[in-house]
Amino acid sequence: MSECEKCHGRKFLRDEKEGIVPCPCILKDQVSQYISPLRKFITPNASNVKASKIINKSQAIIKNDPNMKGFRRVVAYEWYPNEFRIVTLEDLNNIGFDKHPEFKSISNLVYQCTNFILDCGFFSNIRLKKPGITEIDSLYAIELVKTILDKEVGRIIIILPTMFDAFKKAYGELLECLSELGIELFRDGKYQPLLQKEVDDGRSIIG
Repeated sequence: MSECEKCHGRKFLRDEKEGIVPCPCILKDQVSQYISPLRKFITPNASNVKASKIINKSQAIIKNDPNMKGFRRVVAYEWYPNEFRIVTLEDLNNIGFDKHPEFKSISNLVYQCTNFILDCGFFSNIRLKKPGITEIDSLYAIELVKTILDKEVGRIIIILPTMFDAFKKAYGELLECLSELGIELFRDGKYQPLLQKEVDDGRSIIG
């Protein structure tokens, strides 16, 4: 990390009226540390793409560099300094089956933090071979989302894999319930319904 040109690494500045004051680079360093857990969602090519225009609200987002870059901006500028936590479907299952080392219930998890990221970005066909796993995953994911929405404080961001169609095929019931809860999908540069509705003649429409 390059040295700050204002404080030259001292982290403080001398002000004629206020005396010794913190350098703005302290906040920059704090924000960088704050969003550091989100690095795993982007690739080394992220610096070469334009960030998507993500809104600060509960939603589902397709995992790709433009979307994740835009989401990181939301976290840096609108979530900081509120605590956030990244959880997976496996984490939720461990909580539900009382196997988690820290949390005994989904509600206990939710009320320990302001904002949440449900990481479904890694789609494993091997995991899907476990009997009833999608139903169990969906049960606890819906409980998490509903509890956060009912709390009316904080956000839930659901990171979905680039192979969205495969995920939708496996977790259609989950997506249907999330859609009923008002969760929209950010995909292809815009917000859209999580699922397409079928019309009588067999064609699909958005809405």
